[in-house]
Amino acid sequence: MDEPSDKIQPGSVCHVPFALAGFGGALVSDWAHGVPCATQFFPERNWRDVVAELSAKQYPRVELSKVLEASGVELGAPEASQNNARRIAHENTYAVLTGQQAGFLGGPFLTIHKALTAVKLARQYEKEANGSARFVPVFWVAGDDHDIAEIDHAYFLRDDASVIRTHATVDTDLKGCSASDLFLSKDTTSLDTLRAELTPLVGTEFVDSTLNEYVSKSFESAFASLLLKWLGSTGLVVARSSDLRRFGADLFARNLDDYDIVSRLIQEAGVTMRSCSYEPGFSERLRSAPHFFIAEKRGAMRGAIIPETRDGERVFVVRGETERELSLNEMRDAIARSPELCTASAPLRPILQQTIFPVVAAVLGPGEMAYWAQLQKVHEHYGAVWPTIVQRASFTLIDSSGEKATRKLGLSDAPFDLFLSKEELTKRALAGAELSGKIASRTKAIVAEFDAMRAEIERAGAGMDPMLEKLREKFKYELARVAEKTGAALDKSGEAKTVRAAYLSALIRPKNAPQERIFCCAYFIAKNPGVVERLLEVIEPERREHVIVTL
Repeated sequence: MDEPSDKIQPGSVCHVPFALAGFGGALVSDWAHGVPCATQFFPERNWRDVVAELSAKQYPRVELSKVLEASGVELGAPEASQNNARRIAHENTYAVLTGQQAGFLGGPFLTIHKALTAVKLARQYEKEANGSARFVPVFWVAGDDHDIAEIDHAYFLRDDASVIRTHATVDTDLKGCSASDLFLSKDTTSLDTLRAELTPLVGTEFVDSTLNEYVSKSFESAFASLLLKWLGSTGLVVARSSDLRRFGADLFARNLDDYDIVSRLIQEAGVTMRSCSYEPGFSERLRSAPHFFIAEKRGAMRGAIIPETRDGERVFVVRGETERELSLNEMRDAIARSPELCTASAPLRPILQQTIFPVVAAVLGPGEMAYWAQLQKVHEHYGAVWPTIVQRASFTLIDSSGEKATRKLGLSDAPFDLFLSKEELTKRALAGAELSGKIASRTKAIVAEFDAMRAEIERAGAGMDPMLEKLREKFKYELARVAEKTGAALDKSGEAKTVRAAYLSALIRPKNAPQERIFCCAYFIAKNPGVVERLLEVIEPERREHVIVTL
């Protein structure tokens, strides 16, 4: 592993506080520093203690393993991934789990950060276990998410420091569906436009191989295929949520009876968070309703379930493509008959994951931590084992152009300054312009000193005034030339530095947000084919700091 550095240079690794890099809010920052008000929501757990609890519970290991292996065959998973999918069937195997929405072209690069953290942590646990237990990194693709506006685009950085957004046109009759049922439009014009936009950014070969996944698969499956192509050799198992719905029937049926209890537990935890000045992950307006959705048929928009009372009897109004009204028993029958049509919402998704997988550790991002801070009592309510909570790795990557910019701007020794605003970076870049003012001031001082000397000579009656006058004019002329040439050089240098400051700012804080949340996976992997191995090498899963990696 590389030694940490305090300089930005090729191959360097620097660490800065989460807060400086804009990673997470007060909750994450306080948790990273061990502040009790924050750590109360995430009790520290040794993986051995978690394993002891998991080993006392039953999981659908054999069936789950078969589902994951079959999915791997379909998606072209490498043998290392398939081996781990098979290992899940064994009693002494446990999952290090993380996940993300199925964003276009891999979604934001934090997707890779999550996956690699899970891989590194699983390897660390396995080494510590020394054969007594096995650990498998699992990535849960949130293909049930239906917020298409969050996943149908990707951002890239161009050499001119402009951040551009490429949009994936989807089949119009599928809008409003989840990612598992969403497909790229087969319209030739749309595909040609998308290909033309992407080619200058990542190259023809990369575009063709990547878009081919979307032409033949849903957004969920294409995302899963890309993850396996990029990370499958590390042993990462990629699980599509649409494949795992079948395992949620018992949990969803139970939630029909206790959704009001779950809502109350979440809201009470939110009150505690606010008392500590933290913003809860779930809105105060979280309705008291079942924490899952149900569709009429595969591929249909999932229906929100609204509980109502009719003549003293509880009924459920399902608002999807059409509005249906079902009694409690009809809801139970619908779940038992077709669990693959049911999808967990955010409050129940972690419980579902812990019901399906023997999860020893959950790798979370800042947003997820805000949710999980309200779910400890919900875990207890359902008898789900609370896993070890690990913050995903957080990186800022500096490419060769960015590294050159740091040198030219004098920032190589100041990694903390990389996160200055664009305006502050530009001001720093133009700091040399102050020299012009200093030259003008010094010129006045030199001429004034000469005039004082000339006056003294005149008072002495030396008769040298004509010669001194010529010398004075020569001084002024030569100093003016120095100022002019210096100014021209500074203007040229200032222009170049302004361009570099703009590029550096766009690279590190695109759209005034952390790099890892904006630029897509495809952008970094296409430009830096070895970036996955590089980041896996430097990750320290339990080090609670942001990492600057110069490629």
